[in-house]
Amino acid sequence: MKIQSKATLLRSMWGWALLLGLIASMIIWLVSRDPGSRDLVLVTGHEGGLYHRFGEELKAIYERRTGKTMVVHASPGSRANQTALREEDAEIAILQAGSIDLEGVDLFCALYPEVVHLIVRRDLPVHRVEELEGRRLLLGSLESGMRRSALELLGQYQLSDRILEVTNRYFSALMSDPELEGAVVTTGILNPDLQELLATQDFRLLPVDLGGAIEARNACLAQYMLPKGVYGIRQNVPPEDLPTVATTALLVGRKNLPPRVVRDLLGAVYEGGLHYRFPTLFQKDESSQYSPGPLSEEAELFFHPADRIGQMANIMESIAAFKELAFALFAGVYLLWGRFRRLEEREKSRFVQEEKDQLDELLTETLEIEEAQLEVSDPVRLQAMMDEVTEIKLRALRQLTHEDLRGDRVFQIFLTQCANLMHKLQAKIHFQSTADPDVADSRD
Repeated sequence: MKIQSKATLLRSMWGWALLLGLIASMIIWLVSRDPGSRDLVLVTGHEGGLYHRFGEELKAIYERRTGKTMVVHASPGSRANQTALREEDAEIAILQAGSIDLEGVDLFCALYPEVVHLIVRRDLPVHRVEELEGRRLLLGSLESGMRRSALELLGQYQLSDRILEVTNRYFSALMSDPELEGAVVTTGILNPDLQELLATQDFRLLPVDLGGAIEARNACLAQYMLPKGVYGIRQNVPPEDLPTVATTALLVGRKNLPPRVVRDLLGAVYEGGLHYRFPTLFQKDESSQYSPGPLSEEAELFFHPADRIGQMANIMESIAAFKELAFALFAGVYLLWGRFRRLEEREKSRFVQEEKDQLDELLTETLEIEEAQLEVSDPVRLQAMMDEVTEIKLRALRQLTHEDLRGDRVFQIFLTQCANLMHKLQAKIHFQSTADPDVADSRD
């Protein structure tokens, strides 16, 4: 009697332990989860620019890989993006390296080179950077990294205050405003707006001959060589390899985003095929090399998975310390999973049975038509029956979609029945039409 009481008590305690473990895990999940981790907001740049195009492609891959939603917003530039992150209006952003400080945000990766393009109208007598003095130039939005890098470059030539600066206008305005004489544009070479501008052949690019000096004095600008014809082989733009400087586009995010979000995001960048659409995207093993600062902890683990071994050791120690709780949670999850699977199988069986019942009804309809056609010789009525069989078949193909039913023998019998009946009706129509000249004449 005592043994039975102890066994009952142990079973009761075990059941309560499972229940408490499940409740504790649910509470921890509810408290620690980030409400914004499901729908990410990404801020990019001008709608026609490369940041925005890259963001749209990243959104498609991220959503396809994770099943979660990403919202992409255009913005005036890097400073506006930084503000959106700090005010928690967005979770991730694309910024230009060197345009702002990275304090208060996490750096995830370097994306691709952003090349500084000195663009002037082809008919201007300007062939060197120094000859831009007094010219009316577009430098980009006040909140953009493009303007920051433009001023940095012009400052190396002591031209920052010797040009007529135009701000808060996008560089494609060069095509519509003849008073604008040029622009300093920092962007990736795949920027569609830049390619469209240079394809007009109304503009040309100036070389930056002080690239080495600029690199030595600026941590985020490095020498870069634009290949001959990169903006049009037939148009020969540029006509020869062109020296300039470049910075880097960065993917950054709010502090302390959930690790899973960071892993999914970087997986979408480097494992989702983006490099086929953006050939200048740094390879996974190159990204750290071009980053202007330390990556976030989770990004470092993504690029250097061996570092995760130490974390795994700590996790294993924690599991050993709380193995009873871990086992209880596992058992509870297993029980819930088994229950869910049984419910799922039951729902599946019910759904398939409902479709089978519908199939039986459709099969009965075809049998009724087959019986009725035995006493019909009028080609018009036979054609109407044939149309009805076709409608029944289409109804079955539209409504009965479950793969288990489609592979069922009864479904194959139904399709065969429809095919045979339609063939039989077609044969009778042909026979009656040829046997009755009046009918044949009326059909002609």
